[in-house]
Amino acid sequence: MHLVYYSGQVDNWDCVQYIFFAKFQPSITYQHQYWRLLASSLMFRGWIQFYFNNFALNMLGYVVEKQSKAKFVIVFYTSILCGHLLSCCLSSPSQLTVGTSCGTIGLLPLEICRFIRLRKTNPIQAQSRRNFLIFNILSNIILNILAVFHLDAVDWVSHVGCLISGLLFLAYYEMKNIELTGEFINNSKKLKTKIIKNTAIITLVLFCISMILIVSLYLPAK
Repeated sequence: MHLVYYSGQVDNWDCVQYIFFAKFQPSITYQHQYWRLLASSLMFRGWIQFYFNNFALNMLGYVVEKQSKAKFVIVFYTSILCGHLLSCCLSSPSQLTVGTSCGTIGLLPLEICRFIRLRKTNPIQAQSRRNFLIFNILSNIILNILAVFHLDAVDWVSHVGCLISGLLFLAYYEMKNIELTGEFINNSKKLKTKIIKNTAIITLVLFCISMILIVSLYLPAK
């Protein structure tokens, strides 16, 4: 009944997604089902979404996972959390969101930065990654532009949220890499690196906390 009240006429597949913990803002806000923010990434709308989401995740995720499994898990699930929280704040309450696209888009800035570095150190390997990156970036841009005007099935607001998360993680990890590799020798530049790195992670934490407060306190009071 909760789903019908907010979404109007629903089909059986909407009900299946709702039962299996799709991100649904009224259930998160009023029934405090916060697990939907992450559990929704384990479900897909159909075989097409399942294939494309997991193809992109396999191509982008394994690179980050090879660097660090902890880094992959943190970036992937934090991006999903940020994307779905922003969607709860700004999208239509009737929006049902599923899939791993948020986590994948969160990994994208890290892979783009790695590709830029790879062009200098290993141009042959960079060439093999270029076409996939171009395809992934263009497909995401086109899909989200279409979603703004027509495709209700694509939650473009959540994609904006996870991209913000990915860019903040990029700033943090890149500054950390610079510190570890000793690219900056000057003390003032080292200090600047630490400031950028800490600012990025603090901004990410405040971004998450502010959206959690909006979802849990402000929206129920409206």
